[in-house]
Amino acid sequence: MGSANLGGLGNLGSLGGLLGGPPGGSGGGRNQLLKAVLGLLQGGGPGGGLRGLLAQLDAGGLGEQTKSWVDSGRNQPVSGREITNALGEERLNRLASEVGMTREETAAGIAAALPQVVDAVTPDGEVPPASDLNQALRQFLSETGPAPQAPDSGRGSNPGPNPGLAAEPPERSAGRDGPSGTR
Repeated sequence: MGSANLGGLGNLGSLGGLLGGPPGGSGGGRNQLLKAVLGLLQGGGPGGGLRGLLAQLDAGGLGEQTKSWVDSGRNQPVSGREITNALGEERLNRLASEVGMTREETAAGIAAALPQVVDAVTPDGEVPPASDLNQALRQFLSETGPAPQAPDSGRGSNPGPNPGLAAEPPERSAGRDGPSGTR
């Protein structure tokens, strides 16, 4: 994967806490990891885009997890090791080199963020067309507000506190099935 074209995505810092740090300063590597996660969504796997990435993860044995991220309901967690196995060590090494982190840190960061990001950009339980993905990502970033903390051990591989992500109930009703229907 080359450098990600983020399509003018603005407030990248609002998602930075998912990856363990604020924008700039000591979290610079994590901001790069955030860009890598968004680049994975846009560049995807062999087929490109989010569909290509999900297909690659499915082929890597994560079909049940990726289906849960797209569907309404609880997101199944994925580990850094599972991400490495599905994306391949070479790709993870390349991403780690780009973001200035170890392969393990990179895989753990992707494992922590990807379920929530995919969930957020598939509000109707459908993968958006590639042409709509940038808008879905912008909407997600604008709705995340202040940077949330990394998921706890029940949702990912980072055992840190989870105040920013705890708002999502096990069965998502707000946003997908809510009365407004505006998502």
